[in-house]
Amino acid sequence: MTALHLCSQRGFVEPARQLLAQGADMNSTNHSGETALIWAARNGHGQVVRLLIESGADYMVEDDEGWTALHWAVINGYDELVKLLLEPHSGLSLDEIQVNKALILAAEAGSSKTTEMLLRQAADIDWKDEEGSTALHWAVAAGHEQTSALLLKNKADSNSRDNFDNTPLHWAIPYAGITRLLLEHGGNPDSANNTRQTPLHWSAQAGLEAATKLLVQHGANMNAQDEHSVTPLHAAVLGGHEEVVNLLLLNGANANLVDEDGWTPLHAAIVKQHASLQNRLIPETKNKARFVDQMHKRMNDENERALLEEMAENKSHGSTVVSGLRSAVNSGYRQRVLALLDDGADIDAQDQIGDCTDLTHAAWLGRDDFVELLLENGADPNQREQYGWTALHIAIKHRYSSIVATLVDHGADIDVRVHSWTPLLLAAKHGWFQVPEYLVKKGADVNAADYHGRTALHWAARHGDERLAELLLRRGADVNARDRWGKTALQWAVANGEDGMVGLLERAEAEVS
Repeated sequence: MTALHLCSQRGFVEPARQLLAQGADMNSTNHSGETALIWAARNGHGQVVRLLIESGADYMVEDDEGWTALHWAVINGYDELVKLLLEPHSGLSLDEIQVNKALILAAEAGSSKTTEMLLRQAADIDWKDEEGSTALHWAVAAGHEQTSALLLKNKADSNSRDNFDNTPLHWAIPYAGITRLLLEHGGNPDSANNTRQTPLHWSAQAGLEAATKLLVQHGANMNAQDEHSVTPLHAAVLGGHEEVVNLLLLNGANANLVDEDGWTPLHAAIVKQHASLQNRLIPETKNKARFVDQMHKRMNDENERALLEEMAENKSHGSTVVSGLRSAVNSGYRQRVLALLDDGADIDAQDQIGDCTDLTHAAWLGRDDFVELLLENGADPNQREQYGWTALHIAIKHRYSSIVATLVDHGADIDVRVHSWTPLLLAAKHGWFQVPEYLVKKGADVNAADYHGRTALHWAARHGDERLAELLLRRGADVNARDRWGKTALQWAVANGEDGMVGLLERAEAEVS
């Protein structure tokens, strides 16, 4: 970083003028590709920005993440600076000045004044970013009703689809006012995304009564089924949202539709142990005598309950929308993440309608650098997303060994359970030696069992992973532990024809019968 960078960062006009007079390189970049002009714009120093522009600074330079001085002025809400930076752009093409990208940033920031300025610059109101999202998507996702109204007034497409086929209406459901606005401007309440989920699925899943009521009033299909045949009623029951369940039933939702596993909403209510919802659904459900008692018996068995709860979770996935800090992580914008954190973004917040935190999202993406960045800035390594999974579980499921190590080094609990799965069990189940070895050496419980009573040794035997089995045995794994079917690791090895494993377990004095 040069002296001119420092003056620009701090807004020192006269020292900057002197440096320029002495021949300072105004377009020199720092380690992040930022010029003095970018620093001045990013920090809102209008006088320094004007000085640099009048001195011939290149206002088209992008930093390492693709942001220009104009973009940073928009991101940080400096409307007058935006106006100043737009002045020298006359005569340049829209692609050159990236005004369309600036429009999306203005919409996300909720700056109606800047949005209007950029529209006057002939920005393409329906231009899409790399996520397939338009300015309207971003204004809606951030809850900016005034900016959303401005975009709709200027004919933004209310049914534009992002890369997941989500429309702005999908993004709007946490905000009843914006939901109403979109519906009044032609938003389709039955638009289905690439998993066949409609906005009603999401509002029901999240328990958003106001949005659900608006969608119902505008004719949303009460019985739409997603790719797993889950209906909005299933979704509301899985979430335990009694008011939304009542609303859907009163408006004609069918309580007898089954999903791909043959579950009615009543099945879901039993598994989620929602007593009031069970009472509400029993009169609506046909042939209930066939399964209600059986389901209650299964729920009384600890292992069966864990299995059923995991099945319920797999039916419960909601929004694929990411906004704010999660969006910056998603796009790989390190400086944007830091800027949002500086502005007070909650690093451990959970998405309103999705199921992720910033850290679990970074782990899911496999972004080692952002996992480390978030942890270094105070993210809780043991924070759970909506369904209980930690970033460590997610990293293991996706085989991101370096992220596993980073999380453990920052205090992630190596024996935390989700639906009976510890990180070690999950890694052993997936037949992945490297991570189980690491976790065992870090002190993971080698005798922890999943909902079927299977230990890591059972899984190693099933996969024929002799190296893992040897390690587990050295660390005290019970060679004769039995699963719910009464089988030992040796019996699984025999059944799967793993002769080498059979010999290893016999040498460890495994019982033959």
